[in-house]
Amino acid sequence: MSETDELNRHLALAYQSGDIDYYDAMLEISETYSSLSEAYEALRNKPDRSEAETAFVEGYQEYEEML
Repeated sequence: MSETDELNRHLALAYQSGDIDYYDAMLEISETYSSLSEAYEALRNKPDRSEAETAFVEGYQEYEEML
């Protein structure tokens, strides 16, 4: 699965579930990192995450499991 496909699937799941925080976080994260897995690895242990980064980290594994 390409990075674009993975992003689009995450966005679609977040939209369908009404998870606007994760949806918005995905859009912001995708502008900064080249892949979702790269973003997750970089942010999961970062102590001073922004609200968007925290929403992404908290949702990423959950959404990966849904895929």
